[in-house]
Amino acid sequence: MTILQRLSEWQKSRASKEGLEGYMVVSFATLKLIAASAPRSVEDLLAVKGMGPRKVEKYGEEILEICSGTVPAMSASDTIFGEAKRINDVAEESLNEGVNVGVNVGEVAFGVVDDRLSGTQNAQYSIDRDTVDKNTGEIVSAQQEKSIGVGEFLMQLNQILGSYFCSVRIIGEVIGFKSNRNGHAYFEIKDTSGVMRCSVFKQYYDASGIELCDGMEIIITGKPSHHANYGFSFIGTFVELAGEGALKKAYEDLKKKIKESGLMDPDRKRNIPDMPTRIGLITSPTGAAIGDFTTNVGSYGYTILFHGSRVEGAQAASDLLKAIKVLSTMDLDVLVITRGGGSLESLQAFNNENVVRAIAEFPVPVVAGIGHEQDETISTLVADIGVSTPTAAARAVRESFENVGARLEYCERLIMGSFAQSLNVHIQRREHVQHLLE
Repeated sequence: MTILQRLSEWQKSRASKEGLEGYMVVSFATLKLIAASAPRSVEDLLAVKGMGPRKVEKYGEEILEICSGTVPAMSASDTIFGEAKRINDVAEESLNEGVNVGVNVGEVAFGVVDDRLSGTQNAQYSIDRDTVDKNTGEIVSAQQEKSIGVGEFLMQLNQILGSYFCSVRIIGEVIGFKSNRNGHAYFEIKDTSGVMRCSVFKQYYDASGIELCDGMEIIITGKPSHHANYGFSFIGTFVELAGEGALKKAYEDLKKKIKESGLMDPDRKRNIPDMPTRIGLITSPTGAAIGDFTTNVGSYGYTILFHGSRVEGAQAASDLLKAIKVLSTMDLDVLVITRGGGSLESLQAFNNENVVRAIAEFPVPVVAGIGHEQDETISTLVADIGVSTPTAAARAVRESFENVGARLEYCERLIMGSFAQSLNVHIQRREHVQHLLE
């Protein structure tokens, strides 16, 4: 594995740990500069464009450790950076030849020239006359660049694509939709300015919870890739409908389908057991809903088994399905799924058919406290107890405890009242007997 490949793997690992995009750690362009120069000290690393003091302080030790390996980075002739090094070498050997040629060396990515190469842009180099075409002024050195294989080029291309486009949301109209016998979906999306081929593998297509057809306007989340045999394609990890009209239609269609299947029937709804103590909770670990629920559920000796999940966005549906699957294996009295309010688009994960059916099939009663009064999701309609807010979900869980308390107070009043009445009767009898004796 080359140093560039090692640096690329390190970048992805670091980005994952810090919850950032790869380019926010160290850009791929900077990684290529590092790989080309193979720095051996902090001073060398600081000389690389894109590596400021803060980045060096934070990542310098790890980068230098990678660069200290014995595997070479990339041959100087393997990339455009090799051209930069070759120009520099020729310039140093030809300083006294008297021919000055303006050279602007840059990084080529996605068909766009970017002049971010450190220390070389707009520099005036002295080049040997034999290396310059007299008519065009272009460099035509006899020492031609070494060729690289198609596979190696595609590997570098995919590294660049993966670094700059870790996760992208693209909107367009579906054309040419088809799926193969394995359930993988293939189609193109288009807008007024272009067409792009897309692939969505079965697990992601199923998790998206919609059935695509030509003419649909969708938002597809994923990243670009170039396959050695099949060419360029956008690999989708989630598909959602675009536009409020399409979302409303899909909502009504799914609502009708679920209702006809009987999952909304009152007869199948289960009651929360009296005084539940083992509660499963699914919501975002960073949202306000978790605080609203835990603050209002009361102190009745609960054991709350929490599974964090995104509740909005492209990954929310798959997160919810994973959380439901994990908690379905736990010993629970009740499951609570909750989040705050939002637009129809932001609540799409709870109108996902797979999530709705997973809630309906959960082994214990489910309380869904999703959104506000105006937010009616299909998950709420299918849940055993469907309420509109996290606070209302907490009240539903604690209700039996409060009812027990009320019954205890009633019994206390009944007992004390009966005792006082009985005592009064006995006092009257004693007084009557005393009167007779006297």
